[in-house]
Amino acid sequence: VSTQSTGESEKRIGGNSAKATSGINGAPTERQRQKNIQDSIEEFLSDSLKSGDGLADEVLVHTLVHNSRAAIEFLEEFDMILSNVNPLGGHSKPRTHRTEPPKEGRASNIGQKSSQSFKIMCLDYLKSPS
Repeated sequence: VSTQSTGESEKRIGGNSAKATSGINGAPTERQRQKNIQDSIEEFLSDSLKSGDGLADEVLVHTLVHNSRAAIEFLEEFDMILSNVNPLGGHSKPRTHRTEPPKEGRASNIGQKSSQSFKIMCLDYLKSPS
């Protein structure tokens, strides 16, 4: 069992992450499989290192790529349905996961939504008996 701690220096939970709007990259995921998108950790890693133009920290990129599927699964546990999978800059395959856009209005901001989900999770944890 491990314990994680998160510090927040902003007035509101989320900081800069709450401003993230493009989505979250992940491979290979269940959402990709549902859309018949053939992808792999190796391709995601290669694309990420290539787009870093030799400046990327390979250890951090490795960690990001190898934990990406679990990150998406984690977010979906909090009712963030990330079924809108698109190709974005630097990716050879569609792997940017977003929420489906509403019939009217703007798509939800994934950073803000994930920050709010995290806040609710933390508050629920604090309310539960130890």
